[in-house]
Amino acid sequence: MSTMKFNVSLATGKAEDHEKLAQEIAKYIDTDGSEPEEGNPRTWISDAELQAFEREVGYTQKRWDAYADIMKRAALWVEKPVSKAFLMLAHFNGERRVENPNIALIEGLMYQSGELIKSLKKGPRKNRLDSLREYHMGIWFRRIGNYEGAMEQQARSKVKSFKEGNLVGASIANLCREVEYFNSKISTGTVMDEDCDNLRTAAHEVVKTCTGNNETEIRWRLSNAPLHVFLAHIWVGLPLTAEDETFWANLFFTELPKADEEFFVKQEPVAVAIKAGLAYFKNDRVGAYRFANKVITELQIDKQATMTARLILARVAAAEHLEVIIKDGDFMHQLRRNAKKIREGTATLFGEFKQVAAK
Repeated sequence: MSTMKFNVSLATGKAEDHEKLAQEIAKYIDTDGSEPEEGNPRTWISDAELQAFEREVGYTQKRWDAYADIMKRAALWVEKPVSKAFLMLAHFNGERRVENPNIALIEGLMYQSGELIKSLKKGPRKNRLDSLREYHMGIWFRRIGNYEGAMEQQARSKVKSFKEGNLVGASIANLCREVEYFNSKISTGTVMDEDCDNLRTAAHEVVKTCTGNNETEIRWRLSNAPLHVFLAHIWVGLPLTAEDETFWANLFFTELPKADEEFFVKQEPVAVAIKAGLAYFKNDRVGAYRFANKVITELQIDKQATMTARLILARVAAAEHLEVIIKDGDFMHQLRRNAKKIREGTATLFGEFKQVAAK
């Protein structure tokens, strides 16, 4: 993994500190002569370094507002168009993650970054920025509940990543595309068991492709891929086979703590929600209730985990939890829409979950 080259201690929230740090980042990126190589975008050192900075300020410190502000300022200091496009995407990435995102600002950054990238000369940096923009746009469309738009963006990201030889990026985009398709189906209450099959197949491809020891590949192989599989099955009440459950549980609950214990600890809310779902599948309603209740009473820092727990409680305790999802689901649009379908009795459901609609 890359060592930190930027002074994270300046991400204080104070304008003068952010300005100083922005100038430091801008100078580094403008003078970086490295390029992303075919199949390995991390050889573009600025890309790797900015990801390390993003992980610390955004993921670890949970200060996406500071990250976005620093990227915005840095974009004003660079001289090269390719550097400006790169930092504009970083700004977009930060803004889409804040608690109350400015939709008009984000849409402006989407458009402006696209126009700037189009104007760049052909080469590996342009290719990398183009696929990166498609990926970020796909995730943004997911957040606002536009799953069809998210599918299109991830499909484009997959093609562009594949063309530049980035098989890791292509497999990740392919899984994201399947996740968005699943989200679109659960939103309309029309999920079929083959939709879960297709998502699992894409997740398996990520596990096979993301074999590196860098942070991105570790987290997609051992965390994101298993989580997408578990959540999809839990949301529609379709149990995994014993073999599948063992495979994915080993990656997430055994291998992830070995590879990145600190990150696994931060995943506690969704990990407990998954335990609730797996207990439910084993007809352990007491265990399912205990785990799900822990999520909503002790670990309310992850909306995805909280709403998943509410969905399980709607099965084992009271259907009123569906109303909480509908009213307080925030960006979990697919669960809010599906909860309405369940309440109306019009959702495609599996097993005993069908009984929820009758409560």
